[in-house]
Amino acid sequence: MDLAMRSSGLGGYKLGHVSHSHIEAWIKRMADQPLAAGTIKTRYNNVRGVFRAAVRDRLIVRDPTEAVPTASSAARRSEHDDPEHRGRRCPRDRG
Repeated sequence: MDLAMRSSGLGGYKLGHVSHSHIEAWIKRMADQPLAAGTIKTRYNNVRGVFRAAVRDRLIVRDPTEAVPTASSAARRSEHDDPEHRGRRCPRDRG
């Protein structure tokens, strides 16, 4: 989980100052790197766990990771951009 937090680029912010936009930008940065979809999802879930715990402990009012629409789509996009994956169908592809 430490790696996920360090890689998020959010360490310079106070817990209550992290916004939904910060989370979306972080996910986009990960998707732009050569990271596996599972890595993106795992890092997002780890960081999300921190924010969910902060809400439960009433340290923050709202979880900025909640309903980030790009979390799973960025992970899939990262997987599709992998040169080894190009030209092959992903099991998650529909149609």
